[in-house]
Amino acid sequence: MRMLVYFMYIVTFLLLIPISVGIRRFSRLEVETKWLLYMLVPVAVNQFFSIWWSNYVMPNNLPFYYLYILLEVFYLVKIYSLSLKSKPFRLLIWSGVILFFAFFIFRFAGHWDRIWVYSTEIRALEAVIVIILSSCYFHNEYRKEKIINFLQTPGFWIHGGLILYFSCNLLLFAFSDLVFAQNEDIFQSIWFIHGIVTILLYLAFTIAFLCIGKETKF
Repeated sequence: MRMLVYFMYIVTFLLLIPISVGIRRFSRLEVETKWLLYMLVPVAVNQFFSIWWSNYVMPNNLPFYYLYILLEVFYLVKIYSLSLKSKPFRLLIWSGVILFFAFFIFRFAGHWDRIWVYSTEIRALEAVIVIILSSCYFHNEYRKEKIINFLQTPGFWIHGGLILYFSCNLLLFAFSDLVFAQNEDIFQSIWFIHGIVTILLYLAFTIAFLCIGKETKF
């Protein structure tokens, strides 16, 4: 178990790689990619405080987990608003936002002590919304009468990374209680896979910061 904890700490600190690349190339970044950087910085600070809290204050750091989700949703909404500008997509984005925050408020209203208890539903709902909206990005791009080199398009790596991460982890988010109830070997294996997928997400974000979009009309 100790090895798994160290591995997850390493994964957390790997977040500094895309952040450093984004800061270094900030003047060249597109608006959408700048907002990705704006998201990663407070997320990283929150994660580091979470590690400090669990080591020096108390083991339960779940309030930082919920803050992480709120930060992520806030910035992803902005990124999706920049990527999906047509009215139907805007309606879909805000429907997802309303659904998420309505459920979040329902989950904690009058029961703020629940921030110390892990919720399987909130992260799973976020995953479903992100998968749908990132899929809409690819659908929207394929409909355009343009030749787009996705390997040089930041949005490809941002939304591709999000789909990979949330798709791979959706069942983990939805059935976390079942995962925690398994024996230690199964638990560690599942969380090791989660860590690997997280590294792939950070790699995708790093590549997004290195990309310069190029489009050619027919």
